Amino acid sequence: MSYIPETRLDAWEEIRQDLGKRQGEALRKIMESGDTGMTASEVALSFGRPQHYIQGRINELWHMGVVLDSGRRRPCSLSGKEQIVWTWSGSKSVRKIVKGPSPKEELIGWVEAQLDKMPCSKDLFCEHCRGVQLLAKVRKK
Repeated sequence: MSYIPETRLDAWEEIRQDLGKRQGEALRKIMESGDTGMTASEVALSFGRPQHYIQGRINELWHMGVVLDSGRRRPCSLSGKEQIVWTWSGSKSVRKIVKGPSPKEELIGWVEAQLDKMPCSKDLFCEHCRGVQLLAKVRKK
C-alpha cells in the first residue's frame, strides 16, 4: 500500500462513512496517488477489474465534489485513448447527489405525453386505449 499523509488519512476517516464500498475503494486509490492522480482505468487495474467496474463510482465522487478533473489527460494503457486524470479535491465532506427520475420513470413520462397527443376512438382496437392499458401494466411492475 502506498503512503498516505496523515492529513489525508484524517480526511479519509471523515468522508468514508458517506461513501459506498466501491466509491470508497476508488477514492482511497486516488488519494494514495497524490498529485499524480489516476485515470479510471488505472484505478480499475489496481483492483484487477475492468474499467466499467469503477468508472461510475468515480463519476459519482466527482458529482459529490470529492474528486476533481485535474485538467490533465493520460492515454489508457488498454485503448490508448486519452483519459481524465482524477485527483482528490481536498474536501472533507461529501455533497449529496440529488437523483432525478429513473430511466423507467422518464420513459413512462414520455409515453404519457405521447398518449395525451393521440386521438381516442374509444373502441376495442383504439391505439390510445391499448397504450393506456400497457402503461398501467408497466407501472405495476
